[in-house]
Amino acid sequence: PLHQHVEGGYITKVTEPTCTDKGYTTYICQFCGPLFTGNEVPATGHNYVETGRVESTTEQAGHIEFTCEHCGDTYTEDLPLIEHTHTEVEIPAILPTPSVDGYTAGIMCSECGETIKAPVKINITEMLNDKSVNTVFRVAALNLSAQENISVNYKLLVTEGYKNPYIVFQFDGMEYMVSTYTIEESTGRFVFNFAETRPQLMASNICANLYAETAEGEYTLVKYEKYSVLQYILGQLKKNDPALTTVMSDILYMGAMTQLYMGVNTNELVTDLAEAEGYTLTPSTFTSIDPSLNQQAVLGDRTTGTDWKAISLAFGASTEIVFKFETDNIEGLKVKVNVAGNDTYYDVSELTKDGNRYVVYFPGVRSYEYNETVTATFERDGVQVGSTFVYSVNTFLTKNYQSSKYDASAQELMKAIYTYGESIAKYFA
Repeated sequence: PLHQHVEGGYITKVTEPTCTDKGYTTYICQFCGPLFTGNEVPATGHNYVETGRVESTTEQAGHIEFTCEHCGDTYTEDLPLIEHTHTEVEIPAILPTPSVDGYTAGIMCSECGETIKAPVKINITEMLNDKSVNTVFRVAALNLSAQENISVNYKLLVTEGYKNPYIVFQFDGMEYMVSTYTIEESTGRFVFNFAETRPQLMASNICANLYAETAEGEYTLVKYEKYSVLQYILGQLKKNDPALTTVMSDILYMGAMTQLYMGVNTNELVTDLAEAEGYTLTPSTFTSIDPSLNQQAVLGDRTTGTDWKAISLAFGASTEIVFKFETDNIEGLKVKVNVAGNDTYYDVSELTKDGNRYVVYFPGVRSYEYNETVTATFERDGVQVGSTFVYSVNTFLTKNYQSSKYDASAQELMKAIYTYGESIAKYFA
């Protein structure tokens, strides 16, 4: 049948606008379907918000991610690289040794880690230690020191064009770098002291590797490969000086007794090696240790909570007096050890402990001072507190060289140490 589109004769459908599409109303006849659209509404457009961020570095650009909160559409914006000003710090130089390559100092940025100037491997030129061809950098002389220990002095000729000399000693399977030296006033030679010889290793070879920097920043190496305390002593025995022979013999006997006590190369005692070379040793005759040397005493106030408890000797590269004490207050407390008018201070907070006792290892007694009084006191804020310990190396030897608590090898070592100290003191008096 025919019909008319009259008001109220149709229905409507509303389509809402989206971010990208407009909205509108569709008019629909209930008899014949859609007729037309109208009432258009513009698209709403996106509403983007930040939903992610990666910050830029000096090497990689970052970005920001945006997402429409209505429809989920996303896009990103790149961020510029960060402009970085390097904070330069030095990459320390590495000095060459027989086991380690050397490198010059470099520069890096402490902020980003970038290497600005890379270290360069140091070039090394080796020269012979032969005075007929090497007149610029070499070992010119050697001797021994009998101070706190028996050590070897290497006296170097270092001429213009060479600087910053040092020696790497190879000894008993270890490397020791020595960069401190003194200048011998009479000759201008650079004197390096090697103090790791140890009495039981007098026959062991010392290899000295001499290094010095050239004006071009390269390094020169000179090897002085074969030397020992025994070799030096044999050289002194050749002089046939009776007094010198005795003191050298006493040094060797102390070394031999240390070998027996320590169980080191006991089938090659240094005394036997010297005699095998044809030398007759004439050591000092030992009778006894003067009992008047027994000067051990703990004096003063022992009720302050800070008090000496024990004392002993330790035999290593040097002869050390070992003091042990207890205290109920370490704040500001120091130990002062005096021998021959020289003071050495120890901060108690830095000492090791043996149970409840603090331990002081004092190596500062020279070989010719074994009979010198060693005084140990406590100080807090510069004021003496607690008790005083009075002792000497020979005090220990006097009390213990015939003690049943030590075996024969220990007793022989103590006699050899006493004789060695007396011999050095007498010869160099």
